[in-house]
Amino acid sequence: MKKQVKVEIIGYDYFGRGISKINQKIDFIPKARIGWKGECLLDLETSNYRVLTLKKEDQIKTECPYFYECGGCHIRQMNEKEQLEFKVEKVKELFFKNANIKLEKLSIEKTEKEQYRDKVTFHIQKGKIGFYQEKTHKILPISKCLLLSPKLNEVLEDLQIFAKNIEEEMTAMVRSFGKETVLVLTEKKTKNHCFSFPHVDTLYYQGKCFYGKKEQEVNLLGVSFLVSPDSFFQIHLKGTILLYQKIKTFLQEQKSEKVLDLYCGVGSISLVIAQEVKEVYGIEVIKSAIVNARENAKRNKIKNVTFTCGKVEDLIGTIPKGYDTVIIDPPRKGLDRKTKQVLLQNNFSTIIYVSCDPATQARDIKELSQLYTLKKIELVDLFPNTYHVESICLLEHQ
Repeated sequence: MKKQVKVEIIGYDYFGRGISKINQKIDFIPKARIGWKGECLLDLETSNYRVLTLKKEDQIKTECPYFYECGGCHIRQMNEKEQLEFKVEKVKELFFKNANIKLEKLSIEKTEKEQYRDKVTFHIQKGKIGFYQEKTHKILPISKCLLLSPKLNEVLEDLQIFAKNIEEEMTAMVRSFGKETVLVLTEKKTKNHCFSFPHVDTLYYQGKCFYGKKEQEVNLLGVSFLVSPDSFFQIHLKGTILLYQKIKTFLQEQKSEKVLDLYCGVGSISLVIAQEVKEVYGIEVIKSAIVNARENAKRNKIKNVTFTCGKVEDLIGTIPKGYDTVIIDPPRKGLDRKTKQVLLQNNFSTIIYVSCDPATQARDIKELSQLYTLKKIELVDLFPNTYHVESICLLEHQ
């Protein structure tokens, strides 16, 4: 029998978990709302904090019947207004804590609360299909996910029929590219399966294209991209358009002409902004992404963009002089020390820093503040019902 602990939720942490401090020790209660009082079950206790869970009878009813078992959503217990306020306050707190920057006014662009994900990975085993239960490898069977686009939920219906005959574990990655859907099935051993997926346009099994096209077309702000199933591409297309429009606006306001695009991936930002500037130079460590980027530049007849493959920290010091603007969209861990040093040693007039982790972004901006001043910050709620938020910062050389 789990120990019961009395709590009163007085706030949220950066992951959207409720916080209680009744017993001189911080308690974290996932998926609880501010103002709730009662007893929770003890899951984990350390010398500094405890992690608790709500009893089943105290769980707040939400639109999703899987919310308290699935790890896909973190803050569905909040309504849309509360979610946006939570993300704004989270960014304000992180910038004050990590960069000593007090953000007086901060806006956030909202997106669709449901049906926005264009990519998902399901797990199949012993006739069941669904997601892993939070912090386990136990499959939680689902009939529908509210975050997924309608096309992905249609493919889920196909997969539910297929899964009935599957005993060993298999993963099913599904992506929607506008009108087309791609299904990638993977398992440990290749077997003879009977495939029938009425809502799937392209099927991959064990890395080989069974039928359909090997690449799909995505149109983003007037640029046509060919994307293969294993290429990284944003999973929320409409939200990505909002994000890129803000980047274009920053470039226009700064009158940018020559732009470095660090961590450029398949070149989506580089190619979208190419028409706004004279020259773009993109760097990315993943070779297949650079191949896709170069192919997409040719496909769109964009000739003022150059792509180079390698680690940003290894190449940034070798880039020719003359670039006035740097766009940074790094991994969640943020910038490495060498890249920050080069940014401080060069007289770039503008840095546009895009991040899905405002904690590391604020930390990096604090170090860059030796030479750069934060002039503007805007947020996009790219992933509603989760604690994630996309932040775009405009830094100017002092």
